[in-house]
Amino acid sequence: QSGIIVGKKSIIDLFQANTLYRTLRPDKLTIALLEEILRTYNIHVFTDDNLSLSLLSSSRRSLTARGNKVMNIVEKYYSS
Repeated sequence: QSGIIVGKKSIIDLFQANTLYRTLRPDKLTIALLEEILRTYNIHVFTDDNLSLSLLSSSRRSLTARGNKVMNIVEKYYSS
């Protein structure tokens, strides 16, 4: 998970002055992954590449079928 902090420069400067900033700031890989994820949210090019949007746009029947499949696997695993 990641987030983006936006706002006035004076507020962002307060975050950067905090000692936890160095610990919590993202590295280049995290930024690259975030960029790739944000690119999948392009509203004009919606595809199944974005799992979150795909699940949010799935039908209730489809989600129920997925859930039942997972529950069957879990039941088999724990009943042994």
